[in-house]
Amino acid sequence: PSFVQSPAKAFLLLALVHQAYSSGVFELRLQSFTNDLGRDSEGKCCSGMTSSASSSSANGCTGVCRTYFRVCFTHYQTNVDTHPPCTYGDIVTPVLGNNSVNVTDTVLTTSGFVNPIRFPFEFSWPNTFSLIVEAWHQPNQSVASTTFPASARGPLIMRLTMQRWLAVGDTWENNVHRDNHTVLRFAFRVRCDEHHYGPGCAVTCRPRDDKFGHFTCSEQGGKVCLPGWTGDYCDVAVCAPGCNAIHGECSVPNECKCRMGWQGKSCDQCIRYPGCMQGTCDQPWQCNCKEGWGGLFCN
Repeated sequence: PSFVQSPAKAFLLLALVHQAYSSGVFELRLQSFTNDLGRDSEGKCCSGMTSSASSSSANGCTGVCRTYFRVCFTHYQTNVDTHPPCTYGDIVTPVLGNNSVNVTDTVLTTSGFVNPIRFPFEFSWPNTFSLIVEAWHQPNQSVASTTFPASARGPLIMRLTMQRWLAVGDTWENNVHRDNHTVLRFAFRVRCDEHHYGPGCAVTCRPRDDKFGHFTCSEQGGKVCLPGWTGDYCDVAVCAPGCNAIHGECSVPNECKCRMGWQGKSCDQCIRYPGCMQGTCDQPWQCNCKEGWGGLFCN
């Protein structure tokens, strides 16, 4: 096989560095792999030799397959190329077991393996993808599968190629692949990262409560204003009930601050001309004398 280890390592490093900035993640959960006969894809023993009929070896081989996996996650292809550029990521696991493997969910181990395997992406999810999963035999026990050279790799045990349509969601899609004498069970899903929403994880919404806005986010990524706030960015305070919309204003919810020339609880009372005695006003700074009164101050 002609895959390179260093790009896979580089991808893993970049994935860890950029994960916080990704819009979503494709997750592949390896569940189990069964190869009771201990044979490769051509039916040959991974190691050792075919046992004699009188041998007590139940699988017919004197050695075992030291099994590790390679996963290539790439864009949708009608006919999947088994050696494509892995557009979205390429990961090689350490040896996970011998002939048959039950894979449990793990956090980052000393060998660098995480299950489910995560492929973060920084684009709008296209709802389609292609996937290649290969099981290989590692003949050299003293060298890690993620570092030993191509010349030291053992035979291919199994190869799965598939292309699918997959919508964003939390539900795992379970799959079973049977190939000659092997069975692979696995599941996958696509989820939006935190603060990303929508069918393609392309809608961004980060809850906030500061001078730039006061809102939470709906399931579709829309802004939901906190109580007391309104506007496209939820940055406009809702004034106290009854506060005059023209003569009053507020910078925080339930406040009613009167503009110059107005007063009262609801800012609907004009302020008379200073010194006005027996007069009224319709607009600020007026002094309209009541009947029977005159003068500048209606006094």
